[in-house]
Amino acid sequence: MESIRKIKSQALSLHFDHLDNNDLIPKFLAENSLKKGSGAGLLNNFRYLPGLPRRQDPDHPLNRAENKGAQILVPGAYFATEIEDEQAVWAVLDTGFRVVISNEIGHSFKRHAYRNGLLCINVALEELRQLEKLPVSEIIEVNLKEQIIITASHTYPFEIDLNEKEYLMNGLEDTEQTLTFDEQIKAYESEWDNFYRTGQTGGR
Repeated sequence: MESIRKIKSQALSLHFDHLDNNDLIPKFLAENSLKKGSGAGLLNNFRYLPGLPRRQDPDHPLNRAENKGAQILVPGAYFATEIEDEQAVWAVLDTGFRVVISNEIGHSFKRHAYRNGLLCINVALEELRQLEKLPVSEIIEVNLKEQIIITASHTYPFEIDLNEKEYLMNGLEDTEQTLTFDEQIKAYESEWDNFYRTGQTGGR
């Protein structure tokens, strides 16, 4: 998993509050999606024109040329609060985003996000509305180590669980994170080995 320490990018704002479930990725696409390629289904019901063959709506923010390469997504308020499945996270990552900023992000989405290398940041609603107004051309910085978002005119501090922060900064998978405690695990196992040996000896 690719680590996150500092992301400098334009921020793509969707101005769409309460994006959830079928809004983010339709169920019929989510059920059959894989990590790679799932981004094509992100906001499927909004970013394509009606009818077949399927054609992108050139006016949708995700399809505009000036937004290509954006790594910071500012979707709107109350984001993914009801989502349980991991596929929505895959779709966001596959579209190229590494950071999502909202005033409230669903617990399950956040849990899946940091395990896949996607940083979720909660800010106050007023701060979110300020970030949504940034010009498309402005490059902002998300500094995970310092826990701040830096724009041309303001700095926004944010909170994050320390375990999640370490996980993202080191780019650790679950197994790799466990292995960082290898010495402690060996010491613990050694103590139990000695305990059982002592117990067996004393019982003879």
